[in-house]
Amino acid sequence: MGDFAKGVVIALGPEDGESFWQPLPSTGYVINKISPYNSPYDAFSTGLQVLEPGAHIRRHAHERRQNRQYRTGCIA
Repeated sequence: MGDFAKGVVIALGPEDGESFWQPLPSTGYVINKISPYNSPYDAFSTGLQVLEPGAHIRRHAHERRQNRQYRTGCIA
């Protein structure tokens, strides 16, 4: 096997990250898990947003790059 470059490893628990409560119409919370402010990656962020039933993500903008969303089922 060849040599592999050593990279950065970030291990986070379920509640790790900076958390923010969201105002209407979101009425939920966001946890920023990995961002350019707490990792060596300038173009990568990931987080979690929890919304109450009937709520939606308000119009917003990001400082850097793209926004990807993954949706899972809701809990009523």
